[in-house]
Amino acid sequence: MIAPRSFQECRGGFALPWLNRIETGRLHLRPPVLEDAEAIAESLNRFSVARMLPSLPFPYDRQDALEWLLPRVCGVQSGWAFAITRSEDFPAGMVTVERIAGNWTLGYWLAPQFWGRRYASEAVEAVVSTFFAHQPDDALFASVLSDNPASFALLSRLGFRVTGCREVYCQARGAMKTLIELRLDGVAF
Repeated sequence: MIAPRSFQECRGGFALPWLNRIETGRLHLRPPVLEDAEAIAESLNRFSVARMLPSLPFPYDRQDALEWLLPRVCGVQSGWAFAITRSEDFPAGMVTVERIAGNWTLGYWLAPQFWGRRYASEAVEAVVSTFFAHQPDDALFASVLSDNPASFALLSRLGFRVTGCREVYCQARGAMKTLIELRLDGVAF
């Protein structure tokens, strides 16, 4: 891998405008940093989280977190990644909008100790609103496992519509599961 010579050169890989933060009523969404690796690994190594993220390696350790973080911290991954934080800097979860198979794709997760507080809804809505403020003519894609009604409800509330479904292998469960695919058009948001 060839390392960029400067921070600005590194940030030039982003296809979306680069943002430092998004503030909501209760949350601070900031770009992830390498120091988040331990907290990310701790959260994503929990079966209750990993079971809903089919592409996630499991078990998930600090090295997996660093491999995910490095392209995002350097800015060579097109899109946005935001750590969901409150007053402290400890990440409660992540929200991403990244190019996957040519489409802008939304992804998110939240550590179990923060469930039930509507943090995911608040963070995801803020990122989706910001995305469409910058990309009003684009579409945003997402997917959710069929047995994840909380995430499906969140995406439905935002206006995402089902476009299809398919079977995917979920590593944490060691089984095939049904993945529901969704789409939200900027003009509809």
